[in-house]
Amino acid sequence: MKFHRTTLYILLAVLLLPGCSSIEPIPYDRMKHGEISKILLVWGGDPDQMLVDMNLHPGSGIGGALGAIVEGIDLKHKMEKYNDAIEANSVEMSLSKTINRTIIDKLQNEHYQVHAMDTPVGRHHEFLENYEGYSADAFLDIRILYAGYRSKTSLAPYLPVIAVKVRMVDGNTGEDLYLAYYYYGVSSYLPEGVNKIEPSEAYTFSDINDLVTQSARSELGLKNAAITIADHIAIDIR
Repeated sequence: MKFHRTTLYILLAVLLLPGCSSIEPIPYDRMKHGEISKILLVWGGDPDQMLVDMNLHPGSGIGGALGAIVEGIDLKHKMEKYNDAIEANSVEMSLSKTINRTIIDKLQNEHYQVHAMDTPVGRHHEFLENYEGYSADAFLDIRILYAGYRSKTSLAPYLPVIAVKVRMVDGNTGEDLYLAYYYYGVSSYLPEGVNKIEPSEAYTFSDINDLVTQSARSELGLKNAAITIADHIAIDIR
């Protein structure tokens, strides 16, 4: 993974999911849409930075603007430290490509013809407005809102977190055939309609230093989370 210093960008992405009060999912009806066979998987790539966050930061105990500043500075420092460690790793890993491969493998076994676009299109957290210029029975648009590690409190361990939204659009009519939001990780609050997946404790890190020194192992935790979400998406469609 390679990341850039776009703190504002990742913060905006983080707000996209928790800021909603509710989400109205659209379950996929295979019986109704039995003519769908050829699916083009559209994807937006990985976030520029991996998140390091906690549900209840000590800065919240201070309150007000000062507490928010303390929390922001601390989390920014942790994010930079973790992303520097990941960037130093010799092995490149893409969460979005991991999701793509898993979904393709699962759906090919269900007699779908699934192909992914060679390169990401659009922003990692926004669905495409339209799919003009592409041809398929349906487009499966997958977006990673954010990914990284989150803890419940400053004393709790860090566990993987990934938030993904996905929709399937009819290639002829433009109708939304399927819409789902998946959240893998610890959370104090999620909007109604989001599918929550409890994180595996196989990839637990005691603090930021543990996360940094075992950054290669932490990437395996994120890969496992991405595969788990992809498995759920494939189950929704098949």
